[in-house]
This record gives sequence, structure tokens and C-alpha cells, in this order.
Amino acid sequence: MVVTDTIPLSSEAENCKKIRQLSISAILAETIRRVDNKRSVSSLFPE
Repeated sequence: MVVTDTIPLSSEAENCKKIRQLSISAILAETIRRVDNKRSVSSLFPE
């Protein structure tokens, strides 16, 4: 299972080899930057 790092994993989930946690910090930072600069956010998410 793949999850994001938006909320902390329990220690049980952290130790589970079937769970992989991905960071969304880069995409979140770029989204905030684009909103602040009044630029398109939709281009970050290809269809």
C-alpha cells in the first residue's frame, strides 16, 4: 500500500513492509508557490 506523509504513521504501520510512505512536500510547496504567484496549478497534474 502506498500512502502520503500528510499524517504520521503509527509505529505498527511504520514497521509494516507492505506500506510505503511517499513525501508530497515538493508538490505541495510548488502548488503553494503557484497559487501565491497566481499561476496555473492544473498543469502540475497531467490527465
